[in-house]
Amino acid sequence: MDGYDFEKLTREIVVSRFGDLAEKAPEAAAEVARKTLVTTLTDKAARQDPRLTVTAVCRGLLGGLLFINQDLPAAAVRVLRVLGDVAVDVHLSPEDLMTWAMEGFAAVAVVAGPEAEHGIETAIEQQLMGAGSVFTAACAAARAQKGAAS
Repeated sequence: MDGYDFEKLTREIVVSRFGDLAEKAPEAAAEVARKTLVTTLTDKAARQDPRLTVTAVCRGLLGGLLFINQDLPAAAVRVLRVLGDVAVDVHLSPEDLMTWAMEGFAAVAVVAGPEAEHGIETAIEQQLMGAGSVFTAACAAARAQKGAAS
């Protein structure tokens, strides 16, 4: 099942189900991330490169939240916090999962603009000391990739 579109799947879940959740949307996003990642990273039939899967799921989550105007920084932090539990369930490094998640977040943040990018970076750094720099580097890479695609 090479290249399954987990980004589209998670974005559609968020857009169709989270519009009325308001302040509960970040928590719901984290739960969707946890369930989706545990299922997809342990299912042998649906398995693809874990980095691609995590990045796509996180890009879809934040992209959907952006579309319905929800709190991106809070959702990013909530998702990052559940990745420790996901790592145990799927037997992958929590550091890798967090880095890949931030790569997905960065792709959305760069499109959303500097204010969103700064808000997410600040929230990550405040809640997960030292992780803000990883997000900043991911945003720089996303901007470079976006520029190369233009």
